[in-house]
Amino acid sequence: MNGTCIKSDFLFLKNDPNQTVPEFEIPKTGECCFEIFALAQETKTDDLYNDKFSYIRFFDKLSFVTPPVFTLQKDGIDVTTLIDDTYGTNFPFQFHETIYNENAKGYLLDFNLIINLLGEGDYRIKSTATDIFTNVRIEYSLELCLRKYTIYRANTTCRIDWKRNGNNGNPDNFERRLDFGSLNWINQLRLPAIFGGDKAVAERDFVKYQSGQKVWIKDQLINEYTLTIDPIPNTIHNMIKYDILQADEILVTDYNIVNPTPHQLKNVIPSGGYEPEFDFQVLLSPVQLTFNDMFEQFKHQRS
Repeated sequence: MNGTCIKSDFLFLKNDPNQTVPEFEIPKTGECCFEIFALAQETKTDDLYNDKFSYIRFFDKLSFVTPPVFTLQKDGIDVTTLIDDTYGTNFPFQFHETIYNENAKGYLLDFNLIINLLGEGDYRIKSTATDIFTNVRIEYSLELCLRKYTIYRANTTCRIDWKRNGNNGNPDNFERRLDFGSLNWINQLRLPAIFGGDKAVAERDFVKYQSGQKVWIKDQLINEYTLTIDPIPNTIHNMIKYDILQADEILVTDYNIVNPTPHQLKNVIPSGGYEPEFDFQVLLSPVQLTFNDMFEQFKHQRS
């Protein structure tokens, strides 16, 4: 049978070209728009209403011989070089030499000065250092959202003041250590938290006579306080865990309006570990910490 051969080219696709590509929903991490606040008055009346924040960096003496530069940034833009006490307290390069052959440079931001000179905004310090091989090392401090102090803005927050001395691990590099010497390096951080819930643990020692009578010889009350912190990112967790909880002195001030046990500059020491309530679908995690009094005075002994 004779006929005409009809030919045609076909393109075989592995997948249906009209198939809709599935869109995967990005999990809601809860970190969007998270900010750490700093509060300050325009007319200063009390340090409790005017926050500060310090930043210190350590530079190897052999590698960094040129003084590093600290720059104050507002909303991500360079504003001014920090060379004096205009915006706080300047600690110039080499003000402290560590036992690890390093020179330190630091700055203590005073937000009362900043809010009067530059107004509200998001502030951080940028550190720029050039080594002998012309390599540039740029680092940033924590960014803080500065707002005018009001009772209502301070509500639901606690401020922690702490001081550091001696040497300890470096949270940025677990193979190295940091040496604060005898600087008594001061820092502050305002957290979304509530502090108090005062409790007391009783410890009593007795002597027992042959008659069976027990007579007390010591009666002691140990106060315990709870700091409940709202969900925060891992950066702040590390700061609390490595900087604050291992500090030489810790002072906590609670600003919650409805707190039944308010405290100002309460001198405390940690009495427990650090166990955030992690949710692996969320980047922000709450944590609850316990503290005791730095000074335990409520010990009653039989004279």
